[in-house]
Amino acid sequence: DAPTGYFSKLKAVLFSPREFFESISGDERILPAYVFLLLSLLLYGVFFGFLFALIFGTVFGFIAAFLGPALGIVGGGALLILVFVLLLIGLLFFFGSLASFIGAGMLHLFLKLFGGQGSYAKTYQVMAYASGILLPGIVISLIPFVGAVIVAIWHFAVFLIGFSIFHQISKMRAFLAWVCFAIILTVIISIPKMMFSKSVTSVSP
Repeated sequence: DAPTGYFSKLKAVLFSPREFFESISGDERILPAYVFLLLSLLLYGVFFGFLFALIFGTVFGFIAAFLGPALGIVGGGALLILVFVLLLIGLLFFFGSLASFIGAGMLHLFLKLFGGQGSYAKTYQVMAYASGILLPGIVISLIPFVGAVIVAIWHFAVFLIGFSIFHQISKMRAFLAWVCFAIILTVIISIPKMMFSKSVTSVSP
């Protein structure tokens, strides 16, 4: 049977992704995957905020001690940290949701080009459930030199397994679809940067 709770799903995605995706192969709903994504973003934001508090708590406390009375801040540094965490979670919810739906749509097109048989909902499910790697990824990324590589490979492996199962294609075809998606996404992101750099250069004397 398919896992139902958030943490049981998270464990399955992280350590037995093939079995997990096979267990939900007949489920075409987007909502459970979207809720999982939001919970992952929430925990990511809280955990990141906790680390931020540990590192910058003293600085916020110093700022609040001097500017708190003038700004009407009652909670001191703790209140500033709370505001930061809430703002971070709000931004993660908004941009994470937007990116997940748009990114799934773009990737779905490439999966179809390489023979994918699954629906948009199945593409979205893979992308949403793979977000669970954000949580252990925070800690693993702290390992010098290899941490980020481990997280990237782990994330990529979950993608390939999910797409190959849901779209009934080989992992190589899923890999090629992902590479095309990554190239197009890089180009789209690079265009505004190039335009901004060109405008700055033209303004400079």
